[in-house]
Amino acid sequence: MYRYFLFFIGILFLTVSCQTSETKKGNSLVAETPGVEEGTAVYLLELGKGSQPIALDTAMVKEGKVELTLPKVDFQTLNFLTVEGKTDNLPFINENRPLHVRLDPEQIRNSEVEGGKANEIFKEYWNVLNEANQKFIAMTDGLTQDELQDPASQQQVRQLQQRLEKETSDFRKKSIKENPDQFTSILLFNDMMRSQQVPQAEMKELYEGLSKRVQNTYIGKEIGTELAKSDAVAIGKKAPSFSAKTPEGKELALEDALGKYTLLDFWAAWCLPCRHENPNIVRVYDQYKDKGFEVLGVSLDKDRDKWLEAIQKDNLTWNQVSNLQFWQDPIAQDYNIKAIPANFLLDENGTIIATNLRGMALEEKIRELLDN
Repeated sequence: MYRYFLFFIGILFLTVSCQTSETKKGNSLVAETPGVEEGTAVYLLELGKGSQPIALDTAMVKEGKVELTLPKVDFQTLNFLTVEGKTDNLPFINENRPLHVRLDPEQIRNSEVEGGKANEIFKEYWNVLNEANQKFIAMTDGLTQDELQDPASQQQVRQLQQRLEKETSDFRKKSIKENPDQFTSILLFNDMMRSQQVPQAEMKELYEGLSKRVQNTYIGKEIGTELAKSDAVAIGKKAPSFSAKTPEGKELALEDALGKYTLLDFWAAWCLPCRHENPNIVRVYDQYKDKGFEVLGVSLDKDRDKWLEAIQKDNLTWNQVSNLQFWQDPIAQDYNIKAIPANFLLDENGTIIATNLRGMALEEKIRELLDN
């Protein structure tokens, strides 16, 4: 799995024990299956509402290939091929035309799909994610544990992560703008929204630039609802009030934790990107806490002991609260948190003035506010 890129197709764990659907028969999908044993089952699925897989067709490998029937669709749909005995899957777009697949039996997700513009875009996007992931692995896998604890090495990792995130985000934005009537655009948009790298106003503009039939897909409608929720915690809005238990078991309200400027930081002990960002927040906090900079951590942990251990190990000396309810945390839901780390910078009145400041961006913003 990609370490720092949260993308729609990568978080699906599909099984064939799912609902079936009566569909109108359309084009065929022919898959070459080199290295796959004769008689092995290959399953065709479609992603339905609520991210539930719908089984469409099953065929057995015969003479090195398999043929499945694609349903006729009104627009385009996200589909998957899975192979009996394999844990991964091959995502592709059904765009009402014949498709040819050459399955890679070792890495199903890296198989080649030919047929249609949407699948060309999908393949290009997949290659961009792969390349970014390999660059990150090349740096981090070569570091020893001691080097990973070294501030200079941590800074290099953060800088590379930020550069790769920007490059990936730039690709998404460009592809969405150039392909407003492709289903792939709403998938890339979903990934971009989860990555939290693009300002809310720009996200709304990109969404409004999509065609109506893309917006009216089930994913498009869900994203429209998400964007509406995000408006409640956009820059310029008053941060939703809340209170929760501290590690000492005391109730702490947001209003009682505000400084001149306060970073509301959503994180968790189990979140590696959060843990990698923590030293940066510690550094900025130590530098500016005497000038009115505060941090309030909101943990999405569910294991109290691991939460407390991470606070101590990462030297997080600021206020911390948690309901220990994982993604069901009511504070996270009020702030429409879909991925972490995530943060909101508040002024002394609790008004949101910036979001998702990481790395040097956090230090530069706090310096701008408190050194002048």
